[in-house]
This record gives sequence, structure tokens and C-alpha cells, in this order.
Amino acid sequence: MAQGGREFWRGKGLTLRWTGWMILATAVLLLAMGLSYVTYARGALGWAGGAFLVVGLSGQFLLLAFLLSLPLLLLTVLLPRPVAAGLTVLGNAGLSLLVLIDTRVFAIYRFHLNSRVWHLLTSGVATDVLPLTSGFTLLLAGYLAGMAALVGLVGYALWGWVKRRASRFGWAAAPAAVLLVLAGHAIHAWADANQVTEITRQVRFIPWAEMTRAGDFFEQRGWAAAETAALARPAGGTLRYPLAPLVCARPAKPRNVVVMLIDGWRLDFLTPEISPNAYALAQQSWRFERHFATGNETRYGVFGLMYGLDATYWDDALRERRGPVLVDQLLVEGYRLGVWGGAPLNHPEFDLTVFAAVRDRLTLRLPGGSAWERDREMTKRFGEFVSAAGDQPFFSFLFYDSTHEYGYDPAIAPFQPVVQGSWFAAPPESRDPVPIRNRYANSTHYADLLIGQALERLKASGHFDDTVVVITGDHGEEFNDSGLSYWGHAGGGMTRWQLQTPFVVHWPGRKPQAFQHRTSHVDLVPTLMRDVLGCSTPPEAYSHGRHLLDASPRPYLVAYNGIRLAVLEPDRTTVLYEYGGMDIVDGNYRDIPGAILRPEVMRDVLRETSQFYER
Repeated sequence: MAQGGREFWRGKGLTLRWTGWMILATAVLLLAMGLSYVTYARGALGWAGGAFLVVGLSGQFLLLAFLLSLPLLLLTVLLPRPVAAGLTVLGNAGLSLLVLIDTRVFAIYRFHLNSRVWHLLTSGVATDVLPLTSGFTLLLAGYLAGMAALVGLVGYALWGWVKRRASRFGWAAAPAAVLLVLAGHAIHAWADANQVTEITRQVRFIPWAEMTRAGDFFEQRGWAAAETAALARPAGGTLRYPLAPLVCARPAKPRNVVVMLIDGWRLDFLTPEISPNAYALAQQSWRFERHFATGNETRYGVFGLMYGLDATYWDDALRERRGPVLVDQLLVEGYRLGVWGGAPLNHPEFDLTVFAAVRDRLTLRLPGGSAWERDREMTKRFGEFVSAAGDQPFFSFLFYDSTHEYGYDPAIAPFQPVVQGSWFAAPPESRDPVPIRNRYANSTHYADLLIGQALERLKASGHFDDTVVVITGDHGEEFNDSGLSYWGHAGGGMTRWQLQTPFVVHWPGRKPQAFQHRTSHVDLVPTLMRDVLGCSTPPEAYSHGRHLLDASPRPYLVAYNGIRLAVLEPDRTTVLYEYGGMDIVDGNYRDIPGAILRPEVMRDVLRETSQFYER
């Protein structure tokens, strides 16, 4: 009995060792296929970036192979040896096929196989997505059979080798594999903290990678770069933005531009009671009443507004410190820039994206212990800025953050009762929306009061009549309006309450009007580029948007928040989750029974979200 037990556990130990070597063999196979990713990076690849990319790819493929085998490693004691071996062979062959398909997807779209592509592949229009040639289809069919046979032969050879050799090789290989995985993450974390974009921008070539960032860790130990290290714009990159050189003719009398954002400004809070100053300006301006942000988080909403691009490009712009064409052209035309935020301008990293070109001129954090105090200081500095503007055209960006904290001057609180303390810590089902809305309304009212002061300073300076003023929100805000326990923003749903926000444009000399056609944050840049900066370059060369006054039918808008991509069609919203899953919902965010994906719309979305990558 004891002898039989020893044989049993010896067999299980051999199976475990064999599975470990299969992980390594699969990772080597994946790396052989995945080296094609390196060829796409060659235009922006130095020795450091190349070394990191090879290390990162190797570590990622080891991790993928391990995660695939983990269930079998846990169940190997229970499964008979032939079953465990068969499942391991089939699983590794399937993983190899997935990476092969991803190399093809990346070759065409310059992003990895994700929910957008996956849902199209499974909707019956695979040949329109990749597109798959008959030869490639045959290759896939042959690969399924041939790869399973190849992995089986490798597995058979490894089994014989494991039985003959001592286990000391495995004890050396396993720690080496773990160190390789950790090395990739450690290198990236260091490079991210030290602004080594030659390394950090290579992450997009590693399939399904989430690399470690630890800026605070490095800063606390003095291992991070000095502030000045972030100022130099890196050469090269994977973005091709704009697609063509801009052709602009400066107007004889250029207009100033002021953009004012209220964090999380709800569409229905543009009222004479809550936002009297913005409301009064709206009556003399263009008012876009079906306007959508490009995301329900700050970074994605501001990105779409200032770049004119879908927010899916945020990560790449951050890695490459690529600023928007709007700011670049403003600097070319000699504009003074006055940029402030009630929240720090490096959280999110607007100093490395939107305003990377003027990072050395930014005040990253204004003085003040709370957002409403910093908003007050921001308004004061704007007043001083416009008073000293003179004849030089200027661009100002003011980001009011009081509403993000639901904070305000306690002496100005017309809406009562208000919730006290950290209301968001309470379970969603026990929250009363009325006092929460009142607290938010007070913070909106306070931000509007400061906007009124800023407008008065602009008028007193004599520049109001030659300044385009834009007032909007980075996104909306929700108080369980959908009835699905969504509160705030980015809290589980891409609902209309979280995505819609007021959009007011005061354009001197233009007739006030309320517009009912659908508009998006991406439309601001093309409008300013043409009508303020005199650019004749077609918008599609640098934006996904169109002129704000273009009321022609629009099949969809795009919103993104890092883990969800929402395709906003006139009659419904399709939400694709980055890690799998899909919802097709109506205007109240309720599932539409029997709804299926519209391949023609998704094909256009895929092209749009890959349009500005190098080929």
C-alpha cells in the first residue's frame, strides 16, 4: 500500500514537472510567432526599447502560458494523467492559435485582439474584419490540426526527458522564468518614473499586457527623474497624428479662446437656479442640447475635447507625450497660454499629454486645501492673465474641480438638505439621492459663481467681444437615474447621464441658437482649427470630429473609459468590455431583447480607432 502511494505521488510529481516544461515550450513557440510585433516597432526602436520589448514579450508569453496551465496545475492531483496531458496539449495549441490571430489583427489595425474585434469575429462577418483570405483560412484550419500534433509531439518528447532527467533543471528554469517576468515589469516601472518613453511606448506591441507603474515608489527613494527630464519631447513613436501637415492661414485679427470645464457637469444642471451665469451666457450663445463627452472619466473626456480624437488613443499619447494639434498650432500662431486646474494637472497626466508642449510653464498644483479654494485661486489667476493680455492673442483653459469633491464655500449653499461626510461609503441601496443631489448642486452653483467672476474679468479687460468662450463638462454625473445603482461617474455604466453634458459656445458675431443634432467633444477641435486658426486641412487628417454646425446624420459616436467602449447609435448603445462581454441597451440603459451587433457600424469603429497609428 505504501509502495503504491509512493508510485502515485511520484507520477503526479512527474506530471507537474512535465506541465512546467510545457509552459516554457509554449512560451518559446509564442515568442517565435510574436517576434513579428517587433517589426511593427522598428521605426521607433532603439537598443533600450528593443531589449525591453524582447524581455517584455518573453515575460508576457510565459505568463500567458502559466495562466492557461494554472487550472491544470491545481487539478493535476485529481485528473488522470492522459486527461491532464490531453487538456494541456489542446489548451496550448489553442493559445498559440489565439496569438497567431492576434498577429494578423495587429498587422491590420495596430491594436490587439480585443472585445471589438472578437464580437465581430463571432458575429458572422470575420472575413470583413481581418479580412481573411482563403489562404489564411486554410492556414488556420491546418494550424488547428498541425499545431495540436506538434504540441503533442513536443509534449511526448518532454515526458520522456522528464522521466530520464533529475529535477534540478526545473529548479533552475522556474526561478529564471519568474525573474524574466518580473524584470519586464521592473524595467517598465523604472522607465515610467524616469520618462524613458523609448521603453514605455513599446508596451502597445505586447499583447494584452498591463505593465507595472510605481512612480511614487521611485520618487520617494530618489530614483525618479527630475522634473526637467520630462520636458524633452521624444523622437519617433507609433502614432501618426496628424496624418498630413496642417495648412493654416492666420486671420488678420485672430480671436482669443477660453475653455471652461466643470468636472462632472450634468446636462440638466444648466438652469437659471443652479448655473445662473452659464445659463445667461447660453442664452446669447450656441447651445448644443444633445452633446456627448468622449468618456465618463476625466482623462478621457478632456482628451477627446482637446485632441479631437476618440479617447482610445489616450494611452499612446501619454506614452509618447504627444500633445494635440490644437495646442501645437496655437503656439505656431503665437498665442499666450494660460492653463490652470482646480485639480493637479499631473493627475491625470495632462502635463504629459494635452499640455506637454508647455509643461515648463504650468503650475501643476494651485495652493488651497480643498478643490473649491483652488478653483477660487484659479479664477483669480485667470483675471490677472486676461488683464495683462494686451494685443497678443491668448488661449485659456480653466478646469473647475469643486463638483468632483462635491465641495463649495459653506457660506454659499442654497440647496438644502445636503448629505454630510463621505456619503459614497454608504451602501448604494441605502442612499437617498435628494441630499446628494443638493450637495452636488451647491458645488455646481459655486463653480458657476466663479465662472461668472471670470466672465466679468474678461469683459472688464475689453477682450470679451473678440473671445470664443466654451463652457462644458468633462463628462456627466449620475445619481442612480438609471435605477441600476450607478452613482457619480465611471461607476459601472456608460449611461446617458454619465456621458451627456452641457455644451455652450459663445462666438462673438454669431447668432444665438439651440441645436438639436448630436454633437461630441471631438467636434470642438475641427471647429476651432477652421474658424479661429484658419486651417484648411480636412478634419479627417487630424480628428474624428466634424464642425459643430454640421447637422448631417451621424451613425454613431464613441465614448471610452479604459475598460468599456460605448458605441452611441441614435437608437441604442452598444457597450463592449475590454476583457470580454457586450451589452446592447436602450436610452435608459436597459437590455434590448434580441438585439444583435451591427457589423457595418463596428467595422467603421475599428477603422476609426486604428486610423492614427503608423503603418
